[in-house]
Amino acid sequence: MEHRRGSAGPAAAARDAGQLRHGWNPFASLKGRLGLGAGMIGLVAILSGALTLHGMGEVSQRITESLNAERRIARYSVLSTQISAFIAISAASCARR
Repeated sequence: MEHRRGSAGPAAAARDAGQLRHGWNPFASLKGRLGLGAGMIGLVAILSGALTLHGMGEVSQRITESLNAERRIARYSVLSTQISAFIAISAASCARR
């Protein structure tokens, strides 16, 4: 085993190599770091998909509400036209008497 000048011995060499005293350090290996990165990317993808679905549901609900409001306005317009015609006919008939 190679000792460096000023090192504390095998414990310092193991620590410098990325190994812990209590077991395997997943951050010391490339496979562990890549696995952790892939897991985090997968988690972000799942969360963004869930957020997208939630947003699409909100947009769908707002579109439905606006279409219902548009239909209601169209019905009020027809009703207003009929009331105006009725008032015009009533006023004309009252003027003839």
